[in-house]
Amino acid sequence: MSVARSLADLPPGNNFSVTDTTTGQSTTTAGESYAGPVAGLGNEIIFLTPDNLNITANVPNVFIHSDRGQDALQALSGTNVLDGGTNSNFLTGGAGTDTFFVDARGASADIWSTLNNFHARDSATVWGITRQDFNILWQDGQGAPGYTGLTLHVTAPGKPTASLTIPGYTTADLNNGRLSVSFGTEPISGSSYMYVHANS
Repeated sequence: MSVARSLADLPPGNNFSVTDTTTGQSTTTAGESYAGPVAGLGNEIIFLTPDNLNITANVPNVFIHSDRGQDALQALSGTNVLDGGTNSNFLTGGAGTDTFFVDARGASADIWSTLNNFHARDSATVWGITRQDFNILWQDGQGAPGYTGLTLHVTAPGKPTASLTIPGYTTADLNNGRLSVSFGTEPISGSSYMYVHANS
């Protein structure tokens, strides 16, 4: 796993288009070959900077992970995992099956990710929370103008708030079968998580 901290760190290629909107600079990059545990992924880009980033996949089957900026990540098709880090992020899934990460483990700032193009077979994993230790609140009609929808707020005393908005869904979908919610622990890392899956 190779971590980029500036555009200069990115290897040449065309698998991803990257714009640092803080500096106004853009480039394309091959990223790296994915070597993580998720089946079906081929390439990845991990770009850790406080700058605001736009990262678009030009190939299917990718893992994209950004950091503390206000980031926009976009998948193409196939199987993808998008993780916008902390702050406010806009994550757009592709035509295939996408997983959106909201990682509250050790987060130093609030997270609010909008899951655009969330559809059947997609899922969202909120890492680092349990049903017992966190307050879990679902509300309708929240989020950025034009992309409001079902919104989750996860809170606990002394911890940053983790939020996600799913346009096109409402609290009714938590009970009518369109969405299912479960909790668990990942066996390798021991990390607890909340899992939201779109059935339709």
